[in-house]
Amino acid sequence: MDPLAKVSTGCWLCAVFTVCSFTAAMLKRTVIQTGLEMSLKVRKILMASIYDKIGKLSMKAVTSTNSGKLISLISADCFMLERGMAFAPMVFTTPLTNIAVMIFLAVRQHWSSAVVVLVFFVLMLVAQNLNGAALKNKKVKESLFNDKRIKLVSDMVNGIRTIKSYGWENHY
Repeated sequence: MDPLAKVSTGCWLCAVFTVCSFTAAMLKRTVIQTGLEMSLKVRKILMASIYDKIGKLSMKAVTSTNSGKLISLISADCFMLERGMAFAPMVFTTPLTNIAVMIFLAVRQHWSSAVVVLVFFVLMLVAQNLNGAALKNKKVKESLFNDKRIKLVSDMVNGIRTIKSYGWENHY
């Protein structure tokens, strides 16, 4: 048995890994860029529809609507939608990448190696799902605090405008 066979096989596998990683990184950037462009188009549509909807509100509805909630909706919710849409194309590319890696491992090494990687992948999916659920709960709490903060700042600005408009600065 050739003692350098393992070294040459390791070097060959490292080279394949490097080329695959580089190719995946380039494709990933392209996919994310396409997703971002798509999400910006959707944002324009959402902003136009929100603007049209607000323009059609009655005066009573406009005065009763908390501006903090509108700002929070537009900034936070639209951003979350954009971010999700930016990574949406990866839903299609990731399974293909995983299948290619599994086949490569099965052919090059052994089916047991592919099974080990698959089990690890499934465990990572479960961990990410649990982490995502915990993060969602934290984001909901953060959103409630942001709504309260934005309402408070908005009320303070409206109060300052009232004081300024009536010239009550020296009185207060």
